[in-house]
Amino acid sequence: YPVKLSLPASATLGLFGPGLSTPVAAIAQAHLGDIRVFEWREETQGALRRSVTLAKLDKRVTVSAIDLETFSAPAEAFDGIVSFDDFSHADNAARLAQQITRALKPKAMAVIETYCGVPGTDLAAAFASAFCEPQIRPAAAVAALLEDAGLRVDASDDITDAHIEAAKAGFRRLADALKEAGALSPGAGRELAWETEAWRVRVRLLASRRLERRCFTVTRR
Repeated sequence: YPVKLSLPASATLGLFGPGLSTPVAAIAQAHLGDIRVFEWREETQGALRRSVTLAKLDKRVTVSAIDLETFSAPAEAFDGIVSFDDFSHADNAARLAQQITRALKPKAMAVIETYCGVPGTDLAAAFASAFCEPQIRPAAAVAALLEDAGLRVDASDDITDAHIEAAKAGFRRLADALKEAGALSPGAGRELAWETEAWRVRVRLLASRRLERRCFTVTRR
């Protein structure tokens, strides 16, 4: 995504909602400048900070805890922004779009990756162990929110197939890791079972296009 944003090493990148360290590490390889991470999942913030330190990225990557519904973004602080799943869980998506606009420098770009679909009770099972209830909206509704907030939507790419393949590859790697790790604690086993079942449902909904994975490329007007 830093390549898509055409950011030089001197640029400051805002990264919202990566969850754990894998997206941060990948983006840090692509963008060699400052990265400011904003994470709203309380359960992952500590692990994310530790991973950044262990990877020796802490000199140029900072991690801040935010409340997704109430945080105030720094004004015109970023040359580009990448957002993962914030719009999949924000109750007030219009306010979130406004904060992304506020945080971008004029004419700067953002890449927003999120789930989209028509709201319905059948989607809840696909996010059974999520950190808060999913807030899924049609792609056109997300695009309208972004436009209303002062962002020009340059592209709305359907990346569902690639997302499904990435999820399947991730579970293959997990299976290999579990073989090496041996027995899990009861709590870890329960959490893994919940997560596996949620992803099984999610992949089925994605494959049927009941749920989509979208990547919006936007520019602050």
